[in-house]
Amino acid sequence: MLTKSYHRDILVVPLEEEVIRIGNSLSPEDLEKARSFLARIKPLLATKECVFKQSEKNISFDRCYPLTHEQKVNIIKTLVAEDCIKVELNNNPRYAESEVYVFIKTLMLSSYGEEEEVTLYIKMYLNEEKHYDIVIVISFHSEGMHD
Repeated sequence: MLTKSYHRDILVVPLEEEVIRIGNSLSPEDLEKARSFLARIKPLLATKECVFKQSEKNISFDRCYPLTHEQKVNIIKTLVAEDCIKVELNNNPRYAESEVYVFIKTLMLSSYGEEEEVTLYIKMYLNEEKHYDIVIVISFHSEGMHD
C-alpha cells in the first residue's frame, strides 16, 4: 500500500475509503489477465524499468500535479486487478502482439497545499524484448482526458 510520500510541496496519499464499483465490465478472463499483468510488472517497477510517454495529456497533467517518476511508479504499484477497466490489443503496429491495460484509480493528490480527489486514467503495456522487459505507460492523467 502506498504511504504518504513527500516531494517539494506535493503530498500523494491514496484515499482511505475504497471506491465501490458496481459491476466490473471485465470478463473473468480479462480480470485474470489484469492480475497476471500486475504480477509481471511489479518486479520491473521495483527496478524502475518503467517509461512514461510524453503525450499532450500527460504533460498537461504533470503541470497540474508535478509528481516525480518515483511517485508515479508508487501509484502504479497500488493498482489491483479490480482497478482495470479494459484489456485491448495494442494499436501500435510495432507492438501489435502486446495487450494494453487501462486502469482507473481514485486518490488524493496535494499540490502546493491544495489537496483534492483525483481519478487517474492509467493505460500501459509490457514491452517484452529479447534481453529485457519494460513497462510503457501510455497515459497517466486525470480520467476524462482520454479519447
